[in-house]
Amino acid sequence: FDVEITDTNEPVEGEDLDVTAEITNTGEVEDTQTVELDAGELGTDSETVTLDGGEEATETFTVSTDAGDAGTYSVTVESEDETDAAEVTVLSPDTTG
Repeated sequence: FDVEITDTNEPVEGEDLDVTAEITNTGEVEDTQTVELDAGELGTDSETVTLDGGEEATETFTVSTDAGDAGTYSVTVESEDETDAAEVTVLSPDTTG
């Protein structure tokens, strides 16, 4: 499966980090793969995705953030065939006012 990160949010500490990815089965037959978000020390999330040949789907992966998690993180979304990466920012409560 091809994967492409299409959207992320900028949560404040304690809110969920959401990473949205478009997943495409570039093959000609139905396949099932586990697609995983790796957000480093913030954690991981995965979805099992089944797509017909040529079919696309959009999945949103979520990890929680806690107090003290403010900063910039590199996140990846990975299938068995491809990886896409992006940088995300977790804001501290005092920078949102």
